[in-house]
Amino acid sequence: MSQYWHGHWTDDAFAPKRLQNWEVPKWYPSLPNRHCITTKFIADDNGRILDGVKKDKHSPWGTYKGTWELPKKITRSIAKELSIIPQYKKDSWELYVKKHQKLCKKMEQIKKKEKEEIMEPSKDTPKRDQTDKQSCIFVTKDED
Repeated sequence: MSQYWHGHWTDDAFAPKRLQNWEVPKWYPSLPNRHCITTKFIADDNGRILDGVKKDKHSPWGTYKGTWELPKKITRSIAKELSIIPQYKKDSWELYVKKHQKLCKKMEQIKKKEKEEIMEPSKDTPKRDQTDKQSCIFVTKDED
C-alpha cells in the first residue's frame, strides 16, 4: 500500500448518480462599476445608521423562502418560479446605472474645467511681451 493516501481516490464511490435536482442560475447585475466619487458612509463606527440616510423599503433578504416554505419536491417549473428576479431589483438597478452615468459625466466635465483653468494663464500674471518691455527700460542721465 502507498504511503500517501489521497481523498479523491474514493470520491467516485460516493458521487451521486441521479439527483434529479433543478438549478436555475441566479441573475446578478454587472458589477463592479468604476467609481467616479468617493464613498459616503451611511453608518457610524458602532454600526448605527446615520441621520438623514434614506432607508430601503424592501427587505435586505429579498424574497427568500426558507426550507419550511418550499414544497417537498422541487420541479423544473417551481425552480424557474423561485429564481425569477423581483421587478423592484431590476428597476432599482436600472435607476442606479442611470444615476451613476450622469454622475460620471458631471465629474468628467468638472475635471475638464479644472484642467483648462490650470492650463490657462491667469489674468494677474503679466504676459511675456510686457515683462520684456519692463526689463528693457534704461534710465539715462542728462549731462547738461
